[in-house]
Amino acid sequence: MLYLYKGVILTKDNLARREWQGDKKYCSCSSNENIQYLLFDCHYAKFMRRIIYILFNLKLPTSVHNFVYRLVGRDK
Repeated sequence: MLYLYKGVILTKDNLARREWQGDKKYCSCSSNENIQYLLFDCHYAKFMRRIIYILFNLKLPTSVHNFVYRLVGRDK
């Protein structure tokens, strides 16, 4: 969880900062891959997340920081 909050998960944008030469686009669309996109902006992620949140009657997070705060019990 701490890695998610600090933004150090090895997404393509983080790899590119380390001089990785691969394609920065997400595999299922033409957007650049980053944590915000993978967890919140991607249409597939939104669909799956909404199903889970509806089933458990949860409030949708709006960002990575908001998501982490809610997981650790500090609703923001």
